[in-house]
Parts: sequence; structure tokens; C-alpha cells
Amino acid sequence: MIMDMQIGVLCGVFSIIASVIVYAVLSFYSIKEDSFDEARANRRKLIKEYMDQSRSNFDKTKQKKTKKNIKKIKDKKPDVLDEDLEEQKENDSHDSLKEQPKEIAQNKKIEQPNMMKNIIKPKILNTVEKEAENSISNVLNETNLKKITDKKSKVKLLEKISEPEISVEPISKDNEKKIKIEAKVEKKKQTDISSVRKAVNRTASIEKQVINVNSVLAVIRKAELSRSEIQLLIDTLLNSYEDETSDWLKVKKLDSGRQDSTAKLKKQLLELETSLKNEKQITLSLQGKLKELRTDMASDKSNVSLLKETMNRMQQEKDDLINEKSDLSSKLKTMAVEKEELQEQLSQENVKVKQLQKQDDDRHNEAIAVLKSQINSLNNQLECSEKDSITLKSNVEVLEEELKYHKNCQSRINDFEQTVDMMNAKIKAYEHELKDTKQRIISLNAVVEELKSENQALNTEREQLTGQVSLYCVEIQKLKEEIDTKNMKLAEVLNVQKNGDVSESYDNQHDSLQCDYLLKEKEALLKHLNVELDKKTDSLDELSQELTKVNNENKKLSSYIEETLKQNTTLKANQISELEETISQLKKNICEKNSELLSLNVDIDKYKQRNNELRNKNWKLVEALKEREKLLENKLKTEETLQNKLSFEEVENGAHCHKVVDEIKNNVNKFVHRLFPNLEIQEHRGKFNDWLRSVEDAVSASNSKYCSEDLQLQNTQLQSLVAHYKNIISDTEDMLYRLQNHVEVEETKWKEEMGNMQKELEGLRSLQGNSV
Repeated sequence: MIMDMQIGVLCGVFSIIASVIVYAVLSFYSIKEDSFDEARANRRKLIKEYMDQSRSNFDKTKQKKTKKNIKKIKDKKPDVLDEDLEEQKENDSHDSLKEQPKEIAQNKKIEQPNMMKNIIKPKILNTVEKEAENSISNVLNETNLKKITDKKSKVKLLEKISEPEISVEPISKDNEKKIKIEAKVEKKKQTDISSVRKAVNRTASIEKQVINVNSVLAVIRKAELSRSEIQLLIDTLLNSYEDETSDWLKVKKLDSGRQDSTAKLKKQLLELETSLKNEKQITLSLQGKLKELRTDMASDKSNVSLLKETMNRMQQEKDDLINEKSDLSSKLKTMAVEKEELQEQLSQENVKVKQLQKQDDDRHNEAIAVLKSQINSLNNQLECSEKDSITLKSNVEVLEEELKYHKNCQSRINDFEQTVDMMNAKIKAYEHELKDTKQRIISLNAVVEELKSENQALNTEREQLTGQVSLYCVEIQKLKEEIDTKNMKLAEVLNVQKNGDVSESYDNQHDSLQCDYLLKEKEALLKHLNVELDKKTDSLDELSQELTKVNNENKKLSSYIEETLKQNTTLKANQISELEETISQLKKNICEKNSELLSLNVDIDKYKQRNNELRNKNWKLVEALKEREKLLENKLKTEETLQNKLSFEEVENGAHCHKVVDEIKNNVNKFVHRLFPNLEIQEHRGKFNDWLRSVEDAVSASNSKYCSEDLQLQNTQLQSLVAHYKNIISDTEDMLYRLQNHVEVEETKWKEEMGNMQKELEGLRSLQGNSV
């Protein structure tokens, strides 16, 4: 049974593994390969997706950069707004004294003026509020005079700097227009400088008359001073306000008693407000003019630099033209040499192209021969594998038949074992029945013995009763006899004593009555005894009937037991003999089947080994096929790359030809223009030959005007060049047409070979699937 279970499990495992292998092979080889056009379309799609991704990534990076810049600007804006708010608060607190001017500075940082505001304004304004009654005129006059002198010195420096820039080098007669332009620029600059001087003088005169803190601050801001100088100015101003021993404070102390400080202060404040308004207007106009002047200066500088560059370029072009004129003759000579070199290169390239074509043809032929040899070897291997598979199938069928026979034998053995088990169960049941019958017989024997003992007791009782009955009968007879005798006596007595006395008759009657009573009692006893006898007889009859029945049953049981014993003995003997025979036969069959099983196991091991070998072979074949497929795919890829290269080379050759044609046209145009500067060649977008004809017509038309030997020689050279270039272009066009035809022919060949190879691969796969 265990062997049968093991064999069944092994068969199930083998069937599952075989089904899995078949499914895997079919799923692997059922994948459809893409065609050439589909592969090309897929590649183009991948390239487009890659380009789209790169563009999207570039756009994302741009967006991130813009977002970062916007965040930086937003982060900077709150700081600027906070500073503006602080300044507005300070200005609102001091509206009665001053108004803040606008800050305009070019090519300077914004942070320094703001810092200077935050440092200077509070201290100066606090001192003004504390000491408004004092005379401010002395200190401010000194500071304003210093600033005005600084400005004048700076204006002079600007004039000195602008003079060398305006000075123009001597120019030749050909550049009179440039001289006029520069003169106009100089006039504009002089007018601007004069206007600036006037404005500076006006500001100086106004600043002498009016004194203002805001003007000082504006001058400090606009002055091109270093930080150390600015710090010194601040320190001097603060010290002049804070020192109590200064001259202007002493003057204030002396004059404090003479004049009312409040009236003077009011007048000074009104004057300051009016002067501030006027100064603001003047400064705004001056700042606008200065801006315009600066922009004009920058534009003039750029124009002067551009003019200088153009002059230099013109001179260089003149030199280049002279050099080109000198080099034309050398270039013509080199052109002839280059033509020869180009002809040699073209011939070499033609030879190389032919060699490459031959090499490609040889490689293709070799690859085709190798593929054919590989296909033949694969066909041979497949034939061998098919033969092996046929033999394996026949062996497998034989093994399956043997396994079926073995299974039938095992089923028969199992049936025999089941029958033996059934017979054993029946024998056990018969034995149980025998035991039960024996127990019943024992119980019946005990019952019979009890009945026999009861029968004996009843017989004894019957004998006793019969004895009693006989005794009673004897007594009854005696009593009857006595009664009869007494009756006889009574009759005699009656007859004798009829005439006796009454007493005597009464006594006699009394005696007779007693006798009657005794007789009745005796009769009743007899009746009762008779009844009891009848009952006893009935019981005895019943007991005798039961005894007869029990005896009959005992006889039947004894006969049945004897028969059953006889049958059991006969059946046991027959069944045991049959079972022994069957068991011996089964043992023989089992020995035979075990020997057959051993032989079958040996055969199975052999077939397993063969199957494993065949599987290894099949795997090797599959691997070889995969390798061949990979080689074919690689070859197809190489062929595709070659085709792409050829197409790309065709495109490059076409582009190169167009470039060559364009270069030739440009060279011819330059050469013609150098030879005939007054000749105008019209642009022609047609064929090169038509363009050359138009050039020839133009040159011939120009030759009618300028007929000389040099021109004729040049025309002959040009015609030879044109003919040579025509030949080159025709050769290149022929080469391109040949290459296109060759590529088309090779594409058709390779497509046909691909179709054949795919058909062969499908056939091989189908054969392999059938073999598996």
C-alpha cells in the first residue's frame, strides 16, 4: 500500500512538473516579436518621450529659479518698507522744521545713504529742537562753503576728464561725416557744462543767502566722499552742537538779554520754510538735468567708442582688401593645387567606398553562410531530438502499459485482501455465533436439569399424593362399608324396634344424624381431594407437555448443533483450504509482482536518467536556440544600425553635397566679384547647372564690356572649374543614386531573409513545443 501511494504521488508530481514546463515553454515562445517598422516606431516614441522629459525638466528648473528670485525680492521688500515707515514717522514728527528730499544717486549703493540718514538725522534734529533759539548761521555757513568748494572742484575735474575724451584724433578726408558728428557732440557737451556751471553758481549764491540742514544732508549724500571723511564731518557737527564753550554759544549768551529769541526764531523758521521750498524745486530740476546730462554723456561715450571701433574696422577692412588683392593670385594657384588634391581625394574616397561595399557584401555573405550552417546544425539536432523523443514516447507508452498492468495486479491483490478480510470477519462472526449457541445450549441444559429436578420433585409429590389418595380411598371405602353396615344395622334396628320406646328412637335418630354429618364431611373432603387431584393431574399433564416440548427442543437443538458443527467443520476445512490456496497464490503473485516492481523501478530509474539526459539536451537546445536568437537579434540590430548609418550617411552626403554646392557658389561669387566688382549676380534657387549658366551669361555680358586677355584666361579657368565642379557634382549624384539603390536592394534582401528566418524560428518553436 505504501509503495502504491509513493508511486501515485511520484506520478502526480511528474505530471505537474511536465505541465508547468510545457506552460512555461509555450508562454516563452508564444511572445510575438516586433517587426522592423514597429521597432523603429517604438524607438522614435522613446526618443520623443525623452526629449519631452528633458524639456519639462528644463522648464521646471526655470520655474524654480524664478520662484526663488521672487521669494528673495519679497523677503527684501518688508525690510525696505520698515525703513520707509520709520523715516515717515520721523519726518511727521518734524514737519514744522523740514521736509525730506528725494534721494537720487547713480552708480552708488542704496544702503549707505539710508544708514547715514539713520545716524545723522536724529542727532541733528534733536539739537535743533533743544537749541532753536541759538544762531545756527555761523556753523552752517562754514559747512555750506566747504561743500560748495568741493562741488566746484569736482565740476572742474569732470571738465578736465571730459576734455581728453572729447579730443578726437586727426581723421582723413574720407571721414568728414564723422568729424561733423563729433563737433555736434562737443557743442552739446559744452552747452551742458555751461548749464551745469550756471546751476552750480545759482546754488552757491542761494546757499550763501539761505542756510538749511536738509541741503547739508543732500550735499553730503551727493558728495563723493569716503566713509572716514563722512564720519569726521559728523563728529565735527556733533561736537560743535554739544560743546558749551563754543563761540556761537557765547555769542548767544551775550545776546540773549538783548533780543527776544521767540520772534527771531519765528522769522527764521518762516524764512527757512520758504527757502526750503525754493531749494527743493531747484534741486529737483537740477537733479533731472544732471540725470539727462549723465545719460547723454554715457550715450556720447558709447557712440564715440562705436565710432572708433567702426573706424578701426574700416581700416582693417581696407588692409584686408589690400591683402586679399595680393593673396588672390596665390589663392588661384592654391585653388588649382586644391582641385588636384580634391580629385585625388574623390578618387580615393570612391575606392574606399567600393572597398567598403565589397567588405559589406563579403560580411553579409559570410553571415548568411554562418546562419545557414547554424540552421542546418539546428535542423540536425532537432531531427536527433525528434528521434529521441519518438523513442522516449514509445518507452513511455510501454511503461504506462506496464504501470496499468501493475495497477490492475495491485487492484486484484487489494480485492483478494479484501475478500480475505471479509472471510476472516465471517469466520469471526461464525465463531461468535458458535459461542452464543454453546452458551444457549449450556443455559438450556441447565434449564433441562432444573426441569428434570422439578419433574422428579413433582413425581415424588405425585407419588405422595397418589399414596395419600389411595389411603383416603381405603378410608373412604372403609367408611362406606361401615356406613353400609350401620345402615343395615339401622334398618334392622328399625325393623326390630318399630315398636320401641320414643327415647330409644330419639337416641337412634341422633346417632344416625351424627353419622350423616360425618359422612357429609367425609364426602366434602373427598370432593376437595378430588379437585386437588384434578388440579395436580392437570399440572402434571402440563408439566409432561412442557417436558415433551423441552425434550423436543433439546432434540432439535442437539440435531441443529450437530449439523452446525458438521457444517462448520466442513466449511472451515473447505474455506481454510481455499484460503490457504488463495494465500499461497497471492504470495506467489506478490513475489512475482515485487520482482516485476523491482525490474520496473530499475527501468524507471533508467528512463528517468534518459529523461534527465533528454531534458538536459532539450535545455541545451533551448539555450542554443536562445543564443542563436540573441545572435540573430544582435545581427538584426547591427543591420538596423548599419541601415540607419547608411541613411544618415546619405543624409549627411546630401547635406555635404548641398554645403559643397553652397561653398562653390560662394567661392564663385567671391571670385567673380573680385574679378568683376561691378558685376551683379542674381540669386538662383534652381539647379546648380542653371545657376552656372546664369553666371556664365553674366560673365559673358561683362566680357563684352571688358574684353582682355586676362579676362579670357580667367573665363577659361572658370569654365574649366565649372566643368570640373559639374563633373564632381554629377559623380556625387551618381554615387548617391547608386548608394540609394544598393541600400534599397539590401533592405529588400534583408527583409526577405528576416521573413525566412522568422518562419524557420516559428517552425523550430512549434517542433520544440510538440517534442516537449
